Amino acid sequence: MRKEIINPETGDWAEHEVAYAEGVAVQLPGAKRVFLSGIVAEGETIEAQTRSTLEYIEGLLSEYGGGMEDVVRVRVFISRPQMDEETLETVHDVRNEFFLREHLPASTLVEVEDLVDDDYMIEIDADAVIPEEGWETEQV
Repeated sequence: MRKEIINPETGDWAEHEVAYAEGVAVQLPGAKRVFLSGIVAEGETIEAQTRSTLEYIEGLLSEYGGGMEDVVRVRVFISRPQMDEETLETVHDVRNEFFLREHLPASTLVEVEDLVDDDYMIEIDADAVIPEEGWETEQV
């Protein structure tokens, strides 16, 4: 079984070496499974940060032959000062640009006190399964 560590040098920003990578890809029979660490992005608004974060996730998945239709689970962390009804609507509006109804991922949304930097309003991690022969989906 093959395991690829995605961008393990991402911890270089810290004063000491950090033990994480942007993700891990595991080759399974018939599919590749990709686990992406929490992604944050620069931007002045929650809309800009959400869009930039999802674009980055989309880019990482494309490097492994996948796309947003392959995302099966996301975890979304929004910092407490940002969390309100308008923020939730904005985040979901942007998510709807990336996730089609027939490929909606399972999702967890968590309000947190703060993220690693005060400028970050949202962090998203994702798990994807990239099948060798495409998806057959069913809404139940």
